[in-house]
Amino acid sequence: MKRLQFYLTIVLPIAISFALGILIIILNSNSILHTQAVTRVNAEKAGMQSEISNARSELSSLKKEEAEYDKLIGENSALIDEIKHLTDELEQYKNDIDRVTASNSELATSLEEKKSYLEGLNSINSYSDGGKFKLKDKTYKCPADIPAGRYKAEGKGKLHLISISNNAKDSKDLSTTESNTYVFDIASGESVRVEGTIELTEMKENR
Repeated sequence: MKRLQFYLTIVLPIAISFALGILIIILNSNSILHTQAVTRVNAEKAGMQSEISNARSELSSLKKEEAEYDKLIGENSALIDEIKHLTDELEQYKNDIDRVTASNSELATSLEEKKSYLEGLNSINSYSDGGKFKLKDKTYKCPADIPAGRYKAEGKGKLHLISISNNAKDSKDLSTTESNTYVFDIASGESVRVEGTIELTEMKENR
């Protein structure tokens, strides 16, 4: 009975006090840990919010940069289209110049032929017909085959004048000349080569 009273009055209160002390320590420890955890979480949360803010700022900056690039690309695209348009126009102008140049060349050739023909007519008016020679597909020497002098060639063959030194002096395709006529002079030692059939008429100067 005394032992039970001893436990109830002395041991039990001590045990309860010890248990309460341990519980208080545990609770205080948990409170400290909780506080530390909350502090850590808040710190990490603040860090993440800072990173999110920085990321949003960087995203905004990137969007502005992208908008500037899009603007530049649009301007460059317009410039490229304009350059292509100008290039097409220049090509058209070049084609027009080529056509005009070709037309001028043809006109110059035609005028030269008409001038030669008129000079031939003027020469013909100052000359009267002499002997006639029918030439065909061979070379004729002066004066062995034809006498030296001025001749009017008629026909649609080709006539090649060859100098004394056996070099080409002139060539004429009568099928392309005015009235298929060509006036030329031939001197002794020269020759004339004919392709096709051509008739020569000696032109004697009127006195």
